[in-house]
Amino acid sequence: MGANEESSRMVAGLGDRIRAGRARKQLTQERLAALADLSPITLSKIERNTGIPSLDIILRIAIVLEESPNELFGWISTDVPDAAKKRALLVADLISASERHSDEHLAALIRLLRTK
Repeated sequence: MGANEESSRMVAGLGDRIRAGRARKQLTQERLAALADLSPITLSKIERNTGIPSLDIILRIAIVLEESPNELFGWISTDVPDAAKKRALLVADLISASERHSDEHLAALIRLLRTK
């Protein structure tokens, strides 16, 4: 299987799971788009499985929906214990936030996290 086919298989159903997560949180497309800093048109394309979002967009949507990216991709069950789900969301938030910082700042943060 080629990289394109594998990528398409992995993304298949992503929009459906995002739409379902949005419904669970009782959010309109417009509200989710605003909270995830997306245009409503972009979110609509993602939910219709006609647009493939970047990792950053997937992370932002996951954070707002309080779901892990793995859940959005359908890689793990939505019946994950709350503690594990919370940890995954925190890690996703950390990854998203890390894009705005230098390698030096990230190295300092890692050193801080490794100390007790």
